[in-house]
Amino acid sequence: NDNAADASVGDGQPETLTGEEAPPSQIAICGAGIVGLVLALALHKQTGVKPVLYEQAPAFHDGVGAAIGMYPNGLRVIRDISPDLLAAIREAGCPYEYRRWMRHDGTEVAVASEQALVRRDDGLHSVGIRRWKLQKILFDAVVEAGIQVHFGKRTDEVRIRP
Repeated sequence: NDNAADASVGDGQPETLTGEEAPPSQIAICGAGIVGLVLALALHKQTGVKPVLYEQAPAFHDGVGAAIGMYPNGLRVIRDISPDLLAAIREAGCPYEYRRWMRHDGTEVAVASEQALVRRDDGLHSVGIRRWKLQKILFDAVVEAGIQVHFGKRTDEVRIRP
């Protein structure tokens, strides 16, 4: 079968999907980090397909990781998935006001207002947010959309069969 693949997902039990057994729209996403969660939400929104996520971590935990910046281009992706999701992320984060460029010795080279990065047509401002808060918001949205996430499942191998 040209459409068959085996995927071993870390518990030693390969899952085999074939064109006859699985709907052609079945999608597995390996990794339920920020990108995997956003990908799952975007696929669901754009195609109606509910992918299945496999995450090697046993669970997500609050307070883990540093902060990250979400810039207007990333915020547009989130907005296109759901304006409510964008609102939740903005509420959990802090808007950037200024950007500073520093030398290795701490000397300031330049300062610019983040307002310079804002397009007048959408008004999206860069936001700083704790990584775990962003992941929790995205995970909650995935669960609300009925998308399955399997924890403790590491992708060891994906083989395309002839």
